[in-house]
Amino acid sequence: MKKKTMLLLLLFAIAGCKPEYKIRTDWESLNLKGAVKTLTRYRQLDVKDVYYFDPRGNLFEIKYYTVPSVEHDTPDSTITYRYTLKGLLDSYVYSYMPDSKRNRVFEISHSYHPLQKSNTYHFRHATPNSHPEMTRIYDANGHLISEIKYGVERRNFESKTINTYDSLGYKIQTTHHYPGTIPDVVVRYDNDTNGNPITISSQHPEKEVLQHSSYTYDAVGNWLLKTIVTDSGTVVTEKQEIEYY
Repeated sequence: MKKKTMLLLLLFAIAGCKPEYKIRTDWESLNLKGAVKTLTRYRQLDVKDVYYFDPRGNLFEIKYYTVPSVEHDTPDSTITYRYTLKGLLDSYVYSYMPDSKRNRVFEISHSYHPLQKSNTYHFRHATPNSHPEMTRIYDANGHLISEIKYGVERRNFESKTINTYDSLGYKIQTTHHYPGTIPDVVVRYDNDTNGNPITISSQHPEKEVLQHSSYTYDAVGNWLLKTIVTDSGTVVTEKQEIEYY
């Protein structure tokens, strides 16, 4: 009887040590609905970035172009992502064409904090004795709540970003903090029912900058056309194409 009791206590203890956090898919992080296979975003004319997702929703490659694809369909650079069996991002590779000497590999280590129920990712260049170049902290729901980027000497941070979310998991505020006497910049988001910002307010020390957006959606709920109007009256149109599994 005592052995059974001890075994049950051990099982409960192991279960209690299980990390209580969610790993959000890249579909969720990018606010994509449905089983997206590829996402093509056009920055200007036919200059595009193409995102490739696996059936689980993990981003495994991005191809970047700097000239219209009608002129040549070879990307100028790519990022390739690798994951652990648990779905945690393990490493990624920057590749440049044709200058492969500029290629860089980043390794990622993870640490879970039970009291805060947060998960920390440490990004470092894959060279001996390298220091972290960036740290990201995710809450128990898998939301990115903090990102810290470090300077060249890796001793002090050069920027820190803190995100706040509403009850639906949509980002409603981002605070950019810089060292020294550089003032913080606070960005607030007013989102539509699909979770995309229709008003973005950037609070700078001198003034507030407003940006209004409207969207055209597909049947799944992903936007295909985005029209941005700044407070100065400038109108910018962005588009994206989506292929589903």
